[in-house]
Amino acid sequence: MIKKIKEYIVTGIGNLIKNTTQEVRRINSRYSVPHAKMTKGVKFSLMILRIYLLVLIGILCYKFITLL
Repeated sequence: MIKKIKEYIVTGIGNLIKNTTQEVRRINSRYSVPHAKMTKGVKFSLMILRIYLLVLIGILCYKFITLL
């Protein structure tokens, strides 16, 4: 009885992971190619925002390490 319940749970978790992985891959393949055109100004702005985000993460990590 316990063995069947264990198999049921393991099978359920395996199917959940498999279905979720398939859904993520389907979504990623759908949006792999951008549908909107971006100007050079937009690309530059996005690059600056990425750099800003990395700097903020770096400052956060530095602060965390110095507090330890």
